[in-house]
Amino acid sequence: MNTVATITSKGQVTIPKLARDVLLLDEGDKLVFSVLPDLGFVKVFPLKNNFLSQGASVKPLTIKDIHKVRARTLELVAEKVATES
Repeated sequence: MNTVATITSKGQVTIPKLARDVLLLDEGDKLVFSVLPDLGFVKVFPLKNNFLSQGASVKPLTIKDIHKVRARTLELVAEKVATES
């Protein structure tokens, strides 16, 4: 899934709604930017769902959790495709 965002004159970027929904992002959430200059891209992921933000009390995802995320992602992508047609 690819989405496009534009950098403002202040260097800010609005994260597209589809990406916010899939990553379950809320206002105030922190993001980690992993810069890979040799490969020419940046990976971005939410800190709130990362072990770095939760210390030693990380609850592993269950298969049920993974299926929920997959189902929601498919829903969101289907909605996006339907509105673009």
